[in-house]
Amino acid sequence: GNATAGVVYALDHKSGVIQWVRPVDGEIPSSPVLYGEMLYIATKQGTLYALHSDTGNVTWSFQPQPGSEIVAAPAVDSYGNIYVTSSYYAPWTFYVGSDVEGQHAVYKISPGGNKIWRFLFAYVLHSTPVVDEAQGVVYVGGHDKRVLTLDMTTGEPRGCRETGTQISSSPALLPDGSLVYAGEDGYLYKCSPGCAELLWKVSITSEISGAALAEASDAAAPAADASLAPYFMSSPIVLGGGTTVFAVNFEGTVMSVDAATGNKLYVAEMSSGTERVKVAASPAVGRDGSIYITDYE
Repeated sequence: GNATAGVVYALDHKSGVIQWVRPVDGEIPSSPVLYGEMLYIATKQGTLYALHSDTGNVTWSFQPQPGSEIVAAPAVDSYGNIYVTSSYYAPWTFYVGSDVEGQHAVYKISPGGNKIWRFLFAYVLHSTPVVDEAQGVVYVGGHDKRVLTLDMTTGEPRGCRETGTQISSSPALLPDGSLVYAGEDGYLYKCSPGCAELLWKVSITSEISGAALAEASDAAAPAADASLAPYFMSSPIVLGGGTTVFAVNFEGTVMSVDAATGNKLYVAEMSSGTERVKVAASPAVGRDGSIYITDYE
């Protein structure tokens, strides 16, 4: 068989018995997304699949840019439209190259699998788009050191925040429409709805908020903070009805932050002694508030 192909399995949640199996055209680096009866799967061959969740049958598939890959899970709005990022990056792909114009882009795709719009980016996209239907926008962070605010309907830009740092993880939306995102500089950031104004930034070793932000760019660290924490690959998560933001960096340092002020509530290390932890995937939250984190290695 094809060593690079991926497989989707459906299991009975009570017995664990496999209900169906669906091979796809490439490795699957991201989580499946369920919307109604549709299960959306994205592959490193750059294909988005819509599978019927009961049977595993392919309802449709869409490859937005041959030669580019989809490494982040898609997002789905309440109308069933899908938002997905696609990028070309030589170490990821077996293709020699990709069409220059469309090698890094975010797409809106209809429930029937048709492209509605495309917005081009300058560099690699690792993250899942974040949809805010109340504001009518989609947020996308990328390796071009920007967070873009796009109109949900047209795909036209409504705003652009120059972050000064690459964004590899997906942003998180707070109940008031403000946005939290994590940078590869070791900082966690909060910006206002539309990401027009930076409200606070915090790392393992420092906090910057209020008037001090006027003197600090998004990614400028104070002189005393010479050694920043490792970068974030996992996405921040919002807890307590929007009162708390929880994030864990690649080296397994956990940080809980007051969402309103940016003040750190606690910092904890998952690694101990010679036991080192690497965290690349986003945490999950249980019904009782327990947080589940996976070790990359």
